[in-house]
Amino acid sequence: MDKCFQIDYTYSESSPDWPFTLLSEITISCDEGATKRYEQYKEQGLGWLGRTYITEAVCEFATTNKIQVVLKDQHPQIRKLQIVDPERNISYSVQFRCRRMGQDNGKDQLVHVANYIEKTRDHMRATGRKPTKQELARVKRLISKL
Repeated sequence: MDKCFQIDYTYSESSPDWPFTLLSEITISCDEGATKRYEQYKEQGLGWLGRTYITEAVCEFATTNKIQVVLKDQHPQIRKLQIVDPERNISYSVQFRCRRMGQDNGKDQLVHVANYIEKTRDHMRATGRKPTKQELARVKRLISKL
């Protein structure tokens, strides 16, 4: 496989009460097995569902482990994690990159990055269409082959 599948999410958080903006990026890099699995979904016209499943898996890990980043200054803070699913023989490398931009208020900022991916997952659930019976049947066939 030439290139592994990757999902990038970018979040900007600000408030009229803050003299700064928080910029956070989440990069999910699939290993070869997870990329192959995603490509199979994509070939069946179910790429959107494959991306949803990846986001769901990362969300579950991030919220269960309450992933946070502390910002002490304007320099980016990076946290890298590996999520391994031994049952499916796949893994995701996840990088959380957060920084504060704007005025330094002299206080550390705690960024709950798990909340960002959780809100993304919730948005996908609320706005994404539900798979049809035929699509669910294709998913079941895919899963049985993996």
